[in-house]
Amino acid sequence: MAFNGAGVYAAPSNSWNPAVAGTVISETDWATLLADLSTALTLCITKDGQSTTSGTIPFATAINSTLVTDSTSIGTGAIRTAGGLGVTKALWVGGLANVAGAVTLQSTLAVTGATTLSAALTYGGVTLTNAVTGTGKMVLDTSPTLVSPALGTPSSGLLTNCTGLPVAGGGTGRATLTANYVLLGDGTTAVQMIAPSTSGNVLKSNGTTWASGAGGASTPDVQTFSASGTWTKPSGGQTWARVQVWGAGGGAGRSGTTSGGMGGAGGAYNEVWVPLSYLGSTETVTVGTGGAGRSSSAGTGTIGGNSSFVLTSYPGGSKTMYAYGGGAGGSDYSTAAGNVIGGGQLSAGGLDSGVLTTGRPRQTGDQGDGAIQTATAIMWGGGNVIVQNIVAPGETVYGGAAGGFMVTSTAVSGGQSVWGGNGGNGHATAPTAGTIPGGGGGGGGVNVNGASGGDGKIIVISY
Repeated sequence: MAFNGAGVYAAPSNSWNPAVAGTVISETDWATLLADLSTALTLCITKDGQSTTSGTIPFATAINSTLVTDSTSIGTGAIRTAGGLGVTKALWVGGLANVAGAVTLQSTLAVTGATTLSAALTYGGVTLTNAVTGTGKMVLDTSPTLVSPALGTPSSGLLTNCTGLPVAGGGTGRATLTANYVLLGDGTTAVQMIAPSTSGNVLKSNGTTWASGAGGASTPDVQTFSASGTWTKPSGGQTWARVQVWGAGGGAGRSGTTSGGMGGAGGAYNEVWVPLSYLGSTETVTVGTGGAGRSSSAGTGTIGGNSSFVLTSYPGGSKTMYAYGGGAGGSDYSTAAGNVIGGGQLSAGGLDSGVLTTGRPRQTGDQGDGAIQTATAIMWGGGNVIVQNIVAPGETVYGGAAGGFMVTSTAVSGGQSVWGGNGGNGHATAPTAGTIPGGGGGGGGVNVNGASGGDGKIIVISY
Protein backbone atom coordinates (compact mmCIF):
# COMPACT_ATOMS: atom_id res chain seq x y z
CA MET A 1 0.00 0.00 0.00
CA ALA A 2 1.47 3.34 -1.14
CA PHE A 3 -0.16 5.59 1.58
CA ASN A 4 -1.43 4.67 5.03
CA GLY A 5 -4.72 6.67 4.79
CA ALA A 6 -3.27 9.61 6.67
CA GLY A 7 -1.26 10.85 3.73
CA VAL A 8 1.98 9.11 4.90
CA TYR A 9 3.86 6.94 2.39
CA ALA A 10 5.58 3.79 3.66
CA ALA A 11 7.62 1.65 1.22
CA PRO A 12 6.93 -2.10 1.36
CA SER A 13 9.29 -4.10 3.58
CA ASN A 14 11.36 -6.69 1.64
CA SER A 15 14.94 -7.37 0.67
CA TRP A 16 15.13 -3.82 -0.60
CA ASN A 17 13.66 -2.18 2.47
CA PRO A 18 15.32 -1.87 4.72
CA ALA A 19 18.60 -2.38 2.86
CA VAL A 20 21.12 -4.58 4.78
CA ALA A 21 24.75 -4.79 3.76
CA GLY A 22 25.76 -8.17 2.37
CA THR A 23 22.06 -9.19 1.88
CA VAL A 24 21.05 -10.56 -1.51
CA ILE A 25 18.26 -8.38 -3.05
CA SER A 26 15.42 -10.23 -4.72
CA GLU A 27 14.33 -9.10 -8.17
CA THR A 28 10.75 -9.79 -7.17
CA ASP A 29 11.07 -7.42 -4.23
CA TRP A 30 12.47 -4.77 -6.58
CA ALA A 31 9.50 -5.08 -8.88
CA THR A 32 7.12 -4.84 -5.92
CA LEU A 33 8.87 -1.68 -4.67
CA LEU A 34 8.72 -0.03 -8.08
CA ALA A 35 5.00 -0.87 -8.44
CA ASP A 36 4.27 0.57 -5.00
CA LEU A 37 6.19 3.76 -5.80
CA SER A 38 4.35 4.09 -9.11
CA THR A 39 1.01 3.77 -7.36
CA ALA A 40 1.97 6.38 -4.76
CA LEU A 41 3.09 8.89 -7.36
CA THR A 42 -0.10 8.38 -9.31
CA LEU A 43 -2.11 9.42 -6.26
CA CYS A 44 -0.21 12.71 -5.95
CA ILE A 45 -1.44 16.05 -7.44
CA THR A 46 0.85 17.13 -10.24
CA LYS A 47 2.21 20.64 -10.23
CA ASP A 48 1.28 21.31 -13.83
CA GLY A 49 -2.30 20.20 -13.37
CA GLN A 50 -2.16 16.91 -15.30
CA SER A 51 -4.13 14.94 -12.72
CA THR A 52 -7.59 15.31 -11.25
CA THR A 53 -8.26 14.62 -7.57
CA SER A 54 -10.61 11.78 -6.79
CA GLY A 55 -11.43 12.91 -3.28
CA THR A 56 -11.65 15.89 -0.98
CA ILE A 57 -8.30 17.45 -0.18
CA PRO A 58 -8.11 18.60 3.44
CA PHE A 59 -5.76 21.59 3.71
CA ALA A 60 -4.33 22.13 7.17
CA THR A 61 -3.51 25.75 6.35
CA ALA A 62 -4.47 28.25 3.67
CA ILE A 63 -4.12 27.66 -0.04
CA ASN A 64 -1.58 30.26 -1.04
CA SER A 65 -1.45 31.06 -4.72
CA THR A 66 1.16 33.31 -6.29
CA LEU A 67 -1.30 34.32 -9.03
CA VAL A 68 -1.86 38.05 -8.66
CA THR A 69 -4.17 38.87 -11.61
CA ASP A 70 -7.92 39.43 -11.11
CA SER A 71 -10.37 36.77 -12.13
CA THR A 72 -12.35 37.80 -15.18
CA SER A 73 -14.50 34.68 -15.61
CA ILE A 74 -15.14 31.25 -14.13
CA GLY A 75 -12.15 29.97 -16.15
CA THR A 76 -9.64 32.35 -14.59
CA GLY A 77 -8.36 33.06 -11.12
CA ALA A 78 -6.32 31.26 -8.49
CA ILE A 79 -9.15 28.91 -7.45
CA ARG A 80 -11.50 27.47 -10.07
CA THR A 81 -14.15 24.78 -9.71
CA ALA A 82 -16.68 23.35 -12.13
CA GLY A 83 -18.99 22.55 -9.22
CA GLY A 84 -20.33 24.56 -6.38
CA LEU A 85 -18.19 26.22 -3.77
CA GLY A 86 -19.01 25.22 -0.20
CA VAL A 87 -17.73 27.51 2.56
CA THR A 88 -18.44 26.52 6.15
CA LYS A 89 -16.63 29.45 7.72
CA ALA A 90 -16.30 33.14 6.96
CA LEU A 91 -15.43 34.01 3.40
CA TRP A 92 -13.33 37.08 2.87
CA VAL A 93 -12.97 38.66 -0.56
CA GLY A 94 -10.33 41.34 -0.70
CA GLY A 95 -11.24 42.61 -4.12
CA LEU A 96 -14.12 42.52 -6.58
CA ALA A 97 -16.33 39.44 -6.14
CA ASN A 98 -18.15 38.32 -9.28
CA VAL A 99 -20.75 35.58 -8.80
CA ALA A 100 -22.27 34.19 -12.01
CA GLY A 101 -24.51 31.66 -10.28
CA ALA A 102 -26.32 31.14 -7.03
CA VAL A 103 -24.58 31.72 -3.70
CA THR A 104 -25.63 29.72 -0.64
CA LEU A 105 -24.22 30.90 2.68
CA GLN A 106 -24.14 28.55 5.67
CA SER A 107 -22.42 31.14 7.84
CA THR A 108 -21.19 34.72 7.69
CA LEU A 109 -20.04 36.35 4.46
CA ALA A 110 -17.66 39.23 5.08
CA VAL A 111 -16.68 41.34 2.08
CA THR A 112 -14.07 44.09 2.39
CA GLY A 113 -14.34 45.15 -1.22
CA ALA A 114 -17.07 45.62 -3.79
CA THR A 115 -19.33 42.66 -4.68
CA THR A 116 -20.92 42.55 -8.11
CA LEU A 117 -23.78 40.10 -8.80
CA SER A 118 -24.34 39.13 -12.44
CA ALA A 119 -27.43 37.12 -11.47
CA ALA A 120 -30.17 37.22 -8.82
CA LEU A 121 -29.34 36.84 -5.11
CA THR A 122 -31.76 34.89 -2.95
CA TYR A 123 -31.75 35.74 0.74
CA GLY A 124 -34.24 34.43 3.28
CA GLY A 125 -36.54 33.27 0.53
CA VAL A 126 -36.49 36.70 -1.14
CA THR A 127 -34.83 37.02 -4.54
CA LEU A 128 -32.95 40.28 -5.10
CA THR A 129 -32.20 41.31 -8.64
CA ASN A 130 -29.07 43.13 -9.68
CA ALA A 131 -31.17 46.03 -11.04
CA VAL A 132 -30.21 48.75 -8.55
CA THR A 133 -31.71 52.26 -8.20
CA GLY A 134 -30.29 55.03 -6.04
CA THR A 135 -27.15 55.02 -3.95
CA GLY A 136 -26.22 54.30 -0.37
CA LYS A 137 -26.61 51.41 2.06
CA MET A 138 -28.84 48.38 2.39
CA VAL A 139 -32.13 49.01 4.21
CA LEU A 140 -33.46 46.56 6.78
CA ASP A 141 -37.02 46.44 8.05
CA THR A 142 -36.46 47.69 11.62
CA SER A 143 -35.77 51.40 12.24
CA PRO A 144 -33.94 52.21 9.00
CA THR A 145 -32.81 55.80 8.32
CA LEU A 146 -33.51 56.91 4.76
CA VAL A 147 -31.86 59.99 3.27
CA SER A 148 -33.87 61.76 0.55
CA PRO A 149 -35.68 58.65 -0.74
CA ALA A 150 -38.11 58.89 -3.67
CA LEU A 151 -40.93 56.64 -2.44
CA GLY A 152 -43.05 56.86 -5.57
CA THR A 153 -46.69 56.03 -4.88
CA PRO A 154 -46.88 53.72 -1.84
CA SER A 155 -50.00 51.58 -1.57
CA SER A 156 -50.14 52.08 2.19
CA GLY A 157 -48.22 53.60 5.07
CA LEU A 158 -48.42 54.95 8.61
CA LEU A 159 -47.08 58.47 9.21
CA THR A 160 -47.74 58.67 12.95
CA ASN A 161 -44.14 59.49 13.85
CA CYS A 162 -43.21 61.48 10.74
CA THR A 163 -41.95 65.05 11.11
CA GLY A 164 -41.04 67.85 8.76
CA LEU A 165 -43.82 67.19 6.25
CA PRO A 166 -43.91 70.44 4.21
CA VAL A 167 -47.04 72.45 3.47
CA ALA A 168 -46.48 71.89 -0.25
CA GLY A 169 -46.71 68.15 0.42
CA GLY A 170 -49.96 68.39 2.33
CA GLY A 171 -48.49 68.96 5.80
CA THR A 172 -48.92 71.77 8.33
CA GLY A 173 -45.28 72.78 8.58
CA ARG A 174 -45.49 72.47 12.38
CA ALA A 175 -44.10 69.80 14.67
CA THR A 176 -47.10 70.08 17.04
CA LEU A 177 -50.58 71.61 17.01
CA THR A 178 -52.01 73.20 20.15
CA ALA A 179 -55.25 71.62 21.30
CA ASN A 180 -58.45 73.49 20.38
CA TYR A 181 -56.67 76.11 18.25
CA VAL A 182 -57.97 76.98 14.77
CA LEU A 183 -55.56 76.52 11.85
CA LEU A 184 -55.17 79.32 9.31
CA GLY A 185 -53.37 78.87 6.00
CA ASP A 186 -50.30 81.02 5.33
CA GLY A 187 -49.24 80.21 1.79
CA THR A 188 -46.39 77.70 1.64
CA THR A 189 -45.14 78.49 5.16
CA ALA A 190 -46.28 76.81 8.35
CA VAL A 191 -49.96 77.23 9.20
CA GLN A 192 -50.95 79.88 11.74
CA MET A 193 -52.80 78.93 14.91
CA ILE A 194 -55.54 81.13 16.36
CA ALA A 195 -56.24 80.78 20.07
CA PRO A 196 -59.88 80.56 21.26
CA SER A 197 -59.24 83.56 23.54
CA THR A 198 -62.26 84.88 25.49
CA SER A 199 -65.35 82.75 25.97
CA GLY A 200 -68.02 83.64 23.42
CA ASN A 201 -65.54 84.83 20.79
CA VAL A 202 -66.06 84.07 17.10
CA LEU A 203 -63.82 84.14 14.03
CA LYS A 204 -63.98 87.59 12.47
CA SER A 205 -62.65 88.79 9.15
CA ASN A 206 -61.00 92.18 8.75
CA GLY A 207 -61.06 91.83 4.98
CA THR A 208 -57.55 90.37 4.87
CA THR A 209 -57.28 87.69 7.54
CA TRP A 210 -59.20 86.11 10.42
CA ALA A 211 -58.89 86.68 14.14
CA SER A 212 -60.67 85.68 17.33
CA GLY A 213 -63.01 88.47 18.40
CA ALA A 214 -66.10 89.18 20.42
CA GLY A 215 -69.19 87.60 18.93
CA GLY A 216 -72.57 89.19 18.41
CA ALA A 217 -74.54 89.92 21.53
CA SER A 218 -77.14 87.32 22.42
CA THR A 219 -79.55 90.06 23.56
CA PRO A 220 -79.65 93.84 22.93
CA ASP A 221 -78.51 96.15 25.70
CA VAL A 222 -81.27 98.63 26.62
CA GLN A 223 -80.61 101.65 28.83
CA THR A 224 -83.59 103.90 29.52
CA PHE A 225 -83.27 107.36 31.09
CA SER A 226 -86.23 109.22 32.57
CA ALA A 227 -83.87 111.68 34.21
CA SER A 228 -80.39 112.98 33.41
CA GLY A 229 -77.52 110.59 34.01
CA THR A 230 -74.61 108.72 32.38
CA TRP A 231 -74.82 106.08 29.69
CA THR A 232 -72.24 103.24 29.90
CA LYS A 233 -71.09 101.33 26.82
CA PRO A 234 -72.04 97.61 27.06
CA SER A 235 -69.42 94.87 26.77
CA GLY A 236 -71.56 92.09 25.34
CA GLY A 237 -70.27 92.29 21.77
CA GLN A 238 -72.82 94.82 20.49
CA THR A 239 -71.73 96.83 17.46
CA TRP A 240 -74.57 99.31 16.69
CA ALA A 241 -76.61 101.72 18.76
CA ARG A 242 -80.06 103.26 18.26
CA VAL A 243 -80.41 106.48 20.24
CA GLN A 244 -83.96 107.80 20.77
CA VAL A 245 -84.42 111.23 22.35
CA TRP A 246 -87.67 112.98 23.37
CA GLY A 247 -87.86 116.59 24.50
CA ALA A 248 -90.16 117.50 27.38
CA GLY A 249 -93.74 118.74 26.81
CA GLY A 250 -94.69 122.39 27.35
CA GLY A 251 -96.83 123.53 30.28
CA ALA A 252 -100.41 124.75 29.73
CA GLY A 253 -101.47 128.38 30.20
CA ARG A 254 -103.97 129.84 32.70
CA SER A 255 -106.89 131.88 31.54
CA GLY A 256 -108.32 134.88 33.27
CA THR A 257 -111.19 135.47 30.79
CA THR A 258 -114.25 133.60 29.72
CA SER A 259 -112.19 131.24 27.61
CA GLY A 260 -109.98 128.52 29.16
CA GLY A 261 -106.18 128.17 29.10
CA MET A 262 -104.46 126.50 26.12
CA GLY A 263 -102.56 123.21 26.29
CA GLY A 264 -98.78 122.97 25.95
CA ALA A 265 -97.11 121.70 22.78
CA GLY A 266 -95.57 118.24 22.64
CA GLY A 267 -91.80 117.76 22.89
CA ALA A 268 -89.78 116.97 19.75
CA TYR A 269 -88.34 113.55 18.88
CA ASN A 270 -84.88 112.80 17.51
CA GLU A 271 -83.35 109.46 16.55
CA VAL A 272 -80.02 108.25 15.15
CA TRP A 273 -78.44 104.88 14.31
CA VAL A 274 -74.67 104.86 14.69
CA PRO A 275 -71.87 102.31 15.05
CA LEU A 276 -71.16 101.73 18.71
CA SER A 277 -67.61 102.94 18.06
CA TYR A 278 -69.00 106.48 17.64
CA LEU A 279 -69.81 106.48 21.35
CA GLY A 280 -67.29 106.72 24.17
CA SER A 281 -67.10 104.37 27.13
CA THR A 282 -69.57 106.68 28.88
CA GLU A 283 -71.74 109.49 27.55
CA THR A 284 -73.61 112.39 29.16
CA VAL A 285 -77.40 112.06 29.11
CA THR A 286 -79.58 115.14 29.63
CA VAL A 287 -83.33 114.62 29.98
CA GLY A 288 -85.55 117.72 29.75
CA THR A 289 -88.02 118.46 32.51
CA GLY A 290 -91.66 119.04 31.59
CA GLY A 291 -92.68 122.71 31.41
CA ALA A 292 -94.64 123.87 34.43
CA GLY A 293 -98.27 124.89 33.98
CA ARG A 294 -99.19 128.53 34.61
CA SER A 295 -100.37 129.17 38.17
CA SER A 296 -101.53 132.07 40.39
CA SER A 297 -102.27 134.44 37.52
CA ALA A 298 -103.29 134.42 33.91
CA GLY A 299 -100.51 133.85 31.38
CA THR A 300 -98.57 131.28 29.37
CA GLY A 301 -97.02 128.17 30.81
CA THR A 302 -93.31 127.23 30.75
CA ILE A 303 -91.50 125.82 27.74
CA GLY A 304 -90.52 122.15 28.06
CA GLY A 305 -86.83 121.35 28.66
CA ASN A 306 -84.53 120.14 25.89
CA SER A 307 -83.12 116.60 25.96
CA SER A 308 -79.71 115.76 24.54
CA PHE A 309 -77.24 112.94 24.08
CA VAL A 310 -73.50 113.33 23.36
CA LEU A 311 -71.64 111.23 20.76
CA THR A 312 -68.06 111.74 21.91
CA SER A 313 -66.28 109.67 19.26
CA TYR A 314 -68.28 110.81 16.25
CA PRO A 315 -66.05 111.13 13.14
CA GLY A 316 -64.75 114.66 12.83
CA GLY A 317 -65.37 115.48 16.46
CA SER A 318 -67.88 115.21 19.27
CA LYS A 319 -71.54 115.85 18.35
CA THR A 320 -74.62 116.44 20.47
CA MET A 321 -78.05 115.40 19.28
CA TYR A 322 -81.06 117.33 20.62
CA ALA A 323 -84.80 116.94 20.96
CA TYR A 324 -86.27 120.32 21.87
CA GLY A 325 -88.98 120.94 24.41
CA GLY A 326 -92.54 121.82 23.45
CA GLY A 327 -93.78 125.39 23.46
CA ALA A 328 -95.88 126.77 26.33
CA GLY A 329 -99.65 127.03 26.13
CA GLY A 330 -101.22 130.50 25.81
CA SER A 331 -103.50 132.13 28.37
CA ASP A 332 -106.69 131.68 26.36
CA TYR A 333 -108.12 131.09 22.92
CA SER A 334 -108.53 134.22 20.83
CA THR A 335 -107.62 135.45 17.38
CA ALA A 336 -104.49 137.11 18.73
CA ALA A 337 -101.22 135.58 17.58
CA GLY A 338 -99.50 133.50 20.26
CA ASN A 339 -102.63 132.81 22.24
CA VAL A 340 -103.44 129.50 20.56
CA ILE A 341 -100.40 127.57 21.73
CA GLY A 342 -96.83 128.33 22.55
CA GLY A 343 -94.19 127.51 19.92
CA GLY A 344 -91.48 125.01 20.72
CA GLN A 345 -87.82 125.96 20.39
CA LEU A 346 -86.74 125.38 16.79
CA SER A 347 -89.29 122.69 16.10
CA ALA A 348 -91.70 121.40 18.65
CA GLY A 349 -95.18 122.82 18.22
CA GLY A 350 -94.24 125.38 15.61
CA LEU A 351 -92.95 128.87 16.08
CA ASP A 352 -96.14 130.73 15.26
CA SER A 353 -99.51 129.32 16.07
CA GLY A 354 -101.38 132.55 15.54
CA VAL A 355 -104.24 133.17 13.11
CA LEU A 356 -103.57 133.69 9.42
CA THR A 357 -105.10 136.65 7.62
CA THR A 358 -107.58 134.17 6.15
CA GLY A 359 -108.84 133.49 9.61
CA ARG A 360 -107.48 129.90 9.76
CA PRO A 361 -104.87 129.25 12.47
CA ARG A 362 -101.50 127.93 11.38
CA GLN A 363 -101.05 124.19 11.58
CA THR A 364 -97.27 124.03 11.79
CA GLY A 365 -96.41 121.12 14.08
CA ASP A 366 -99.69 119.25 13.91
CA GLN A 367 -99.46 115.50 13.06
CA GLY A 368 -95.83 115.65 14.04
CA ASP A 369 -94.74 117.18 10.73
CA GLY A 370 -93.02 120.18 12.23
CA ALA A 371 -89.63 118.49 11.70
CA ILE A 372 -86.51 120.40 10.75
CA GLN A 373 -82.90 119.41 10.14
CA THR A 374 -79.97 121.10 11.86
CA ALA A 375 -76.22 120.65 11.53
CA THR A 376 -76.21 118.01 14.23
CA ALA A 377 -79.49 116.13 14.05
CA ILE A 378 -82.84 115.49 12.45
CA MET A 379 -85.85 116.28 14.65
CA TRP A 380 -89.51 115.54 14.56
CA GLY A 381 -91.76 118.23 16.01
CA GLY A 382 -94.28 117.70 18.76
CA GLY A 383 -98.02 118.16 18.32
CA ASN A 384 -99.69 121.58 18.03
CA VAL A 385 -103.32 122.75 18.10
CA ILE A 386 -105.59 122.52 15.09
CA VAL A 387 -108.46 124.97 15.06
CA GLN A 388 -110.30 124.55 11.78
CA ASN A 389 -114.08 124.13 11.82
CA ILE A 390 -113.54 122.12 15.02
CA VAL A 391 -111.28 122.63 17.95
CA ALA A 392 -108.73 119.76 18.57
CA PRO A 393 -105.06 119.31 19.46
CA GLY A 394 -102.76 117.81 16.82
CA GLU A 395 -101.67 114.17 16.90
CA THR A 396 -98.17 112.95 16.31
CA VAL A 397 -96.24 109.80 15.41
CA TYR A 398 -92.89 110.24 17.17
CA GLY A 399 -92.96 113.48 19.16
CA GLY A 400 -95.16 114.18 22.16
CA ALA A 401 -98.76 115.20 21.46
CA ALA A 402 -100.22 118.60 22.40
CA GLY A 403 -102.31 119.09 25.52
CA GLY A 404 -106.06 119.63 25.47
CA PHE A 405 -107.73 122.88 26.51
CA MET A 406 -110.94 124.63 27.44
CA VAL A 407 -113.02 126.74 25.06
CA THR A 408 -115.65 128.48 27.16
CA SER A 409 -117.42 125.49 28.73
CA THR A 410 -116.14 122.89 26.27
CA ALA A 411 -113.25 120.60 27.42
CA VAL A 412 -111.03 119.18 24.68
CA SER A 413 -108.98 116.01 25.29
CA GLY A 414 -105.24 115.92 24.67
CA GLY A 415 -103.74 114.71 21.42
CA GLN A 416 -102.46 111.16 20.89
CA SER A 417 -98.92 110.08 19.96
CA VAL A 418 -97.85 106.70 18.56
CA TRP A 419 -94.36 106.64 20.13
CA GLY A 420 -94.31 109.75 22.30
CA GLY A 421 -96.40 110.81 25.28
CA ASN A 422 -100.04 111.82 24.95
CA GLY A 423 -101.18 115.36 25.69
CA GLY A 424 -102.92 116.05 28.98
CA ASN A 425 -106.70 116.54 28.86
CA GLY A 426 -108.32 119.96 29.12
CA HIS A 427 -110.74 120.28 32.03
CA ALA A 428 -112.70 123.08 33.65
CA THR A 429 -111.31 122.42 37.11
CA ALA A 430 -108.74 119.57 36.92
CA PRO A 431 -106.72 119.44 33.70
CA THR A 432 -104.19 116.58 33.52
CA ALA A 433 -100.45 116.67 32.92
CA GLY A 434 -98.92 115.41 29.68
CA THR A 435 -97.59 111.85 29.83
CA ILE A 436 -93.94 110.90 29.46
CA PRO A 437 -92.26 111.30 27.08
CA GLY A 438 -93.00 114.82 25.92
CA GLY A 439 -96.78 115.14 26.19
CA GLY A 440 -98.03 118.73 26.50
CA GLY A 441 -99.93 119.76 29.63
CA GLY A 442 -103.75 120.20 29.50
CA GLY A 443 -105.39 123.62 29.94
CA GLY A 444 -108.00 124.42 32.60
CA GLY A 445 -111.02 126.64 32.92
CA VAL A 446 -111.09 130.28 33.91
CA ASN A 447 -108.66 130.98 36.72
CA VAL A 448 -107.62 127.32 36.84
CA ASN A 449 -103.91 126.50 36.84
CA GLY A 450 -102.55 124.86 33.66
CA ALA A 451 -101.15 121.32 33.91
CA SER A 452 -97.45 120.57 33.44
CA GLY A 453 -95.93 118.90 30.38
CA GLY A 454 -94.48 115.40 30.54
CA ASP A 455 -90.75 115.00 31.06
CA GLY A 456 -88.51 113.99 28.20
CA LYS A 457 -86.93 110.58 27.81
CA ILE A 458 -83.87 108.92 26.25
CA ILE A 459 -83.53 105.27 25.26
CA VAL A 460 -80.25 103.80 23.94
CA ILE A 461 -80.51 100.30 22.49
CA SER A 462 -77.23 98.59 21.57
CA TYR A 463 -77.38 95.64 19.16
